[in-house]
Amino acid sequence: MWARAAYKTHLNLVFLVALFIVGYHYQPIATLLFAIFFAVISIFTVLQIYFMPVKAKLEAIAKTKARHGIPLDQPHKIDKILQSGYFRIS
Repeated sequence: MWARAAYKTHLNLVFLVALFIVGYHYQPIATLLFAIFFAVISIFTVLQIYFMPVKAKLEAIAKTKARHGIPLDQPHKIDKILQSGYFRIS
């Protein structure tokens, strides 16, 4: 099942790049403006997550687990994501 999700993620990325190429062919200025707008929003979102206080990250994890019915003491994939990588809780 995990391989299927990774496949969909890569396919979405390829589709986005193809969409930008086709859009640039027909409307270069509008496509460039959209790409810049998309990049700025993405950068601000990543920075907001990166600089989020540890307490807020732990609260977000608790809310996510509660929404999906996962006990707080049970390990889950979201815990592993926040223990490694750029968004880790240290």
